[in-house]
Amino acid sequence: MHGQTHPISLIATKFDCYLKPTLEKSVCGGNFTATIDRTKWNIKKYSVFGMTKNLTLNI
Repeated sequence: MHGQTHPISLIATKFDCYLKPTLEKSVCGGNFTATIDRTKWNIKKYSVFGMTKNLTLNI
């Protein structure tokens, strides 16, 4: 964001692999979550109105 990169840690809340008959291959997928600090990317807009600096991402 904003031309900057910062590491984040993803937490797997659900992950599974299974055989997909139409592809005749194993496929995997999952749900992941992470909490980022918006101020690391210099995003401070609306913080004076009570918006928190932490943002939870659900992927």
